Amino acid sequence: MKLYILFLSALLLLGAPPISSHAEDNGKYLLSDKLYQPLQEIQKLMDENKYPEARTKLVELLTRDLSNYEKAVLNQTLGYIYNAMEQYYEALDAFITSLEFGALPNDVTLNLTYIIAQLHVQQGDLKQSRDYLETWLNKTPRPGIEAHIFAATVYYQLEQYADMVPHLKQALRISEDPENYWYEMLFVAYYELEQYEDASNTLVNMIKRFPEESDYLLYLANTYLRADNNRKAIAVYELADKKNLLTELEIKQLVNLYLVEDIPHKAALFLEEKLGKNIIPRSRENLDLLANSWIRSNEDDKALQVLNDIAQMSGDPDVYLRIGQIYFKQHRWDKAQSALEDANNIDDNNKNARANLLLGIAAYHNDKVVISNKALNKASTNQSTKQQAEWWLAKLNRKIETASKN
Repeated sequence: MKLYILFLSALLLLGAPPISSHAEDNGKYLLSDKLYQPLQEIQKLMDENKYPEARTKLVELLTRDLSNYEKAVLNQTLGYIYNAMEQYYEALDAFITSLEFGALPNDVTLNLTYIIAQLHVQQGDLKQSRDYLETWLNKTPRPGIEAHIFAATVYYQLEQYADMVPHLKQALRISEDPENYWYEMLFVAYYELEQYEDASNTLVNMIKRFPEESDYLLYLANTYLRADNNRKAIAVYELADKKNLLTELEIKQLVNLYLVEDIPHKAALFLEEKLGKNIIPRSRENLDLLANSWIRSNEDDKALQVLNDIAQMSGDPDVYLRIGQIYFKQHRWDKAQSALEDANNIDDNNKNARANLLLGIAAYHNDKVVISNKALNKASTNQSTKQQAEWWLAKLNRKIETASKN
């Protein structure tokens, strides 16, 4: 089963931080006066969307003799400029450089860590994104909904399904209006972990919340199948059929489930209805399935009707063997002989031998001595039918001897 899930693909809009010349923590986070004014001018250029000019001025500032804190702030600001110019690789490099100085306040450091995790996703480096994100998560007591969904998305793309689950469950727990693709991701996580009971329970909840999403019923049926719960799968498929949701593939899946659960008559009636209404084509494969369903239901005459249609359609000698076997079982020797005479040149040697054995026996009952003798002799050359063929040959010879004496 393949699910198409809407994932977060856009980065958060990153705004430039406000610039202050005032100290915090006894001057630990202080910008010098000689730097403060140029940064104010750069901030104004950014507000006016004059990013190339702002970048030029900021790059020049970086050549000056600066404290680690000032270098960190300038690289942070440069990252925002590059991000606004959609130069994400350069933005990422600037933000990482800013953090490397280890001089920013804790809240700013955490914010940049989260942004770097996002930018790594944009650059396709999922493992780096995960590492920065996990650093952020470990230092953030109460991540918001958006962060939980972002984490689940990263873990999904890295196929870390077990790590997805707690983030998705928490997002669903605290959200007043959860989106359906959050549930979809949770379902996928459980499904890939082969936790089918949790996966099916999630889908049941999804169906209640989002009844317009008709595909969820089919996902639920498939999940029950994976859990070997055929009866529940049948019930869901039947509900989906009432909503006209089943494709040809699912119709045949339901028919096969009926057969597995030993409900062949229902399988035959259901498939016959779909074929009769042209909901699925009267293909060789579909007719074979219908014939098998009627045979399993002991409805030989209905099976013969279908098999004769297949024979006319394909001319396949294997189909004539199946027809001959049914007539043989019914002791309708003339029809059995006629069908089995067309069941020649089957690729499978054992089937060929079986066809010759049955032809020989049918011809025996029809007093067609020459045909019976020839067919039984062919059957006697195959180990699978040798013993039976020789027994019938002996019986045929006795019949010939008796006839000659009379």
